[in-house]
Amino acid sequence: MAIMVPLTCTGDFSLNKFFVSCPMNFENELVKEIESFWFSLIDLDGLPTREPLPEFEIDTGGVELKTPLHLGLQINFFSKLAFRVLMRIESFEARYFDQLEKGLAKLALEKYLPPQKINIQIESMKSRLFHEGNLLESATKVLAKRNYIFDKESDMTLLFRVVKDRVVISIDTSGEHLHFRGYRKFQGEAPIRENLASLILQLSDLNTMQDQVIFDPYCGSGTFFFESQLSHFPNFNRKYSFQKFKNIPAIFKSDSWKKNYRWINSNQINQFFGIEKNTDTYKKIALNSEVFKDVFCPIEIQAVQADSENYDLKKIDDFAAGKKIALVTNPPYGERSAAGDVVKSIERFEGLKNLEKVVIIHPENWKFHFKKLKLAKSIPFSNQGLKTQVSIFEK
Repeated sequence: MAIMVPLTCTGDFSLNKFFVSCPMNFENELVKEIESFWFSLIDLDGLPTREPLPEFEIDTGGVELKTPLHLGLQINFFSKLAFRVLMRIESFEARYFDQLEKGLAKLALEKYLPPQKINIQIESMKSRLFHEGNLLESATKVLAKRNYIFDKESDMTLLFRVVKDRVVISIDTSGEHLHFRGYRKFQGEAPIRENLASLILQLSDLNTMQDQVIFDPYCGSGTFFFESQLSHFPNFNRKYSFQKFKNIPAIFKSDSWKKNYRWINSNQINQFFGIEKNTDTYKKIALNSEVFKDVFCPIEIQAVQADSENYDLKKIDDFAAGKKIALVTNPPYGERSAAGDVVKSIERFEGLKNLEKVVIIHPENWKFHFKKLKLAKSIPFSNQGLKTQVSIFEK
């Protein structure tokens, strides 16, 4: 059930309604993230926004907010948790198909898009119009009369959500889902999705700490390292579907618009140390680092090809040189590794001199026994469809 919050916002701009989708049950974390980067967004004069934080309506799988168009679109650049940013463009009641088709005939789609091929996605719940195939057929027929031709391969998407006989139509401003950052061209076996890795870092408060060592004893192709470096850095260098809109704000049309964000700092604030046993996966860390440098900014990762179960802890302590160490990892589990060996391997890293925190994604039946670290949080978590949990241990 949605939590209704009065929507108020001041300023000289007309407001648009946006829905930002995210992993289920982490809507509050998305709100905190949007609040954290809000005043890094720019107004139409190229300066940091003076618009106050919007109010949020929290719903299952995302949050809704009202804000000027130029600010809502920029959520695409900054959010690391979101799947996509939808802009609401129409809402009407429809209990029968003739009412649906009349509502679609009045849809002011030309305001946003010239006639073209479009993908249409339908979702219906608790409505008389429940057959999604028939809904798609009606929408396709009506829009085709205006030369909007259904093509499920199109990168321009309209979403129809029918709930309790109310039709809400949105246009996808993101295009390819936002967890596709553009840097992970090479990946290992069963990698964690980028926005989920960022979520883990946020849940663990690791993005708020600076000048520490992020250590991953099962680092794979380096996703936690890259997401840590990206935590406060926008993604300007991929394509977004809103860039094809007819009413895109002029500030995003020039070749130099990215320079308006001159206060954004891309310096590396943490050190990264990883261990990866698999030879092929280990090589992908360096390959992804080169892509990351071209797409975002330079990054330095100290990675070694070794077995973390017997790696010399002193070498990690020497690398850290007295800095605090946070262990964060998505270790192999299920059929990929023996649970007992992985648990013992992680437990032995408590021997690191300055280990402050351990963050692990693991199956629910795994139990960790540390001598000094205490369980601070345990959060249910779905990783690639597997039911797992995130355990956070602290001193």
